[in-house]
Amino acid sequence: QLWDFLDGELTPWRVEAIEEHLKMCERCYPQYEFERTFLDQVGRLRREHSDPARLREQLLQSLKLHGFVA
Repeated sequence: QLWDFLDGELTPWRVEAIEEHLKMCERCYPQYEFERTFLDQVGRLRREHSDPARLREQLLQSLKLHGFVA
């Protein structure tokens, strides 16, 4: 349900449960951080670049900068 959580599509009680889980889960938190960063960067870069190839290039550079891609 992580994508639904990030998209704001869950009930308030489910959001709270996921937030509590992320605070303590060493396995899930890094995945959350990656997906949140990915969505943030895609949104930001889509506003800056209308060319799909340029968007992809910029997205990969941003993910590398944040340590998610080697």
